[in-house]
Amino acid sequence: MKKLKYLSIILLFSLSFTFLSSCLKIDRINSEKETTTEKTRPTKESNSPAIPSEETTLTENSEVTSEETELPIAILPSESIYSYQFTLDGKLYQLPMEYSVLAADGWDFEENFKGTSIAPDDSFYESLYKNGTRIRVKFLNVGTAVLPLDKCGIASIEIRTPSWGSSDLPSFSLPGGITVNSSYEDIISAYGEPSYTYSTTESLAYGPHYSSEILFKIQDEKIREISVSNKTVFPNTPIDLSAPPSEISDYVPPTELGTSPESFIINLEGDFYTLPAPITAFLSNGWEFASDPHAEIVSAKKRSNDLIYLRKNNQFLFMPVSNYSDTVQPLFFCFIDSFEVSISSRIHRNQISLELPGNITIHSSPNEILAAYGKPDIEIENIKIATETYQCWSWTYDRNYSSHITFHFIVEEDEMYTDTIQLRNGLKN
Repeated sequence: MKKLKYLSIILLFSLSFTFLSSCLKIDRINSEKETTTEKTRPTKESNSPAIPSEETTLTENSEVTSEETELPIAILPSESIYSYQFTLDGKLYQLPMEYSVLAADGWDFEENFKGTSIAPDDSFYESLYKNGTRIRVKFLNVGTAVLPLDKCGIASIEIRTPSWGSSDLPSFSLPGGITVNSSYEDIISAYGEPSYTYSTTESLAYGPHYSSEILFKIQDEKIREISVSNKTVFPNTPIDLSAPPSEISDYVPPTELGTSPESFIINLEGDFYTLPAPITAFLSNGWEFASDPHAEIVSAKKRSNDLIYLRKNNQFLFMPVSNYSDTVQPLFFCFIDSFEVSISSRIHRNQISLELPGNITIHSSPNEILAAYGKPDIEIENIKIATETYQCWSWTYDRNYSSHITFHFIVEEDEMYTDTIQLRNGLKN
């Protein structure tokens, strides 16, 4: 294929990390996640969570947004796995929380770690003990000063069997009664198909990413390890959809897919959307916010600063959104104008059903894409990163950064496979 030498550096950098990681064979499984009994040194965390610091009462699935917000003294039990609740020794807890909550219930760490302190935004894995039983937790410092472990928060908990050394297994269960020694069938019956699976181990994960997930490791058809992680909380403030801007009201969803890629019509999980599509259209088709819908007010004709998360049937979308109104709007009155699915990426994992005009999917071959869309406007091959050249390809249809469809491919054993599809039809900023 002809390599287009005039391709700008901007477009090259617009290739997603998802695609580059597939070329580089990067293992997306979180390197931070500790699965041995060895102590780990503090590790840097980004996007500090909001772990509450005082006591208050929360309703089911209610969450908080700042360090000053109070900790619940009464957690109403939830059947949702995304409540990040668990029962330990007969008591209900919810992540994130302060270590002092566990300490008050008798959980303590080893004496030689009593003087350990961690810097702001750092984390530290350590075991806690109570009456001969053992759990493993991740301490997290969300403050602005160095803090000792006993003044930090807890962002994850891990329990596994067989028992470690002389330590016994405490009683532990998740919503729906799932616990260690439950079966694979028990998990699916309680929670449905997982958000993703790990290919290197027999593991099931529910959640958008490693810092906010429930992970099950299976051995001999039984759960041998459960870890619950959640470092960020958000308020359970109702969404007021009663006064949408005219741009929302004027949107009419399509009724068929068609054949033209320039229409930017997609079939997502059996529902049709035209990009840009309002978030309210996704909400009306069963998607729900898995991040704080009140987290940001977006300026007129601007893209959001952060990504939003939407969840449906244990599958997650995460993407920036744009405000198409002439006035500032909350996130839930913004539009989704870009989209990505991938085979290799854990975060964009293609367990979501996505179809483009011409019946093109992530499983379509390069020849099928050529037959449907013709010769691409831009081609890239053998991407060079630093001093290394990787056998990766991409085809881009349409004309500019803000309006295009790009297919990324990988080459294995002289065959080219579709790895990632990116779409964008939105604002130019």
